[in-house]
Amino acid sequence: MITKANSADIDAIVLMNQQFHLDFQGFIWDTRDWIEENHEHFHVMRECGIVAAMCLIENCIETIAVNESMHGKGFGKQMIDHAKKQVRKNGYSTLYVNSFCVYELTGFYEKCGFKNIGVSRGADGYEYFNFSVQI
Repeated sequence: MITKANSADIDAIVLMNQQFHLDFQGFIWDTRDWIEENHEHFHVMRECGIVAAMCLIENCIETIAVNESMHGKGFGKQMIDHAKKQVRKNGYSTLYVNSFCVYELTGFYEKCGFKNIGVSRGADGYEYFNFSVQI
């Protein structure tokens, strides 16, 4: 079941997001401070504990993570489908997500209907894909 996260979920989200940590100054998406500041935008999937977490701000997925032991079971796709419904409900027609190239998640996002609309480079030097899907 996917629900809005609450403040009691913050520790679990921090641990989940630390799975995709990149070691550069300014990587904030797995820090407790950033997650606390944005926890009202998080949605979590519960299956005997939190197995996936996603930060959805307006029509952009800021972060999405699935517990490593649960990869390949469709939880990530369910989170994307949930995001599409939320975005549509809020009056948007496009959902966006960026993903660092080193994560090698192009196949996942394409299976979820996203198109790669370009590559950008952050100030840190890491390149990231820009994906979008019409909903």
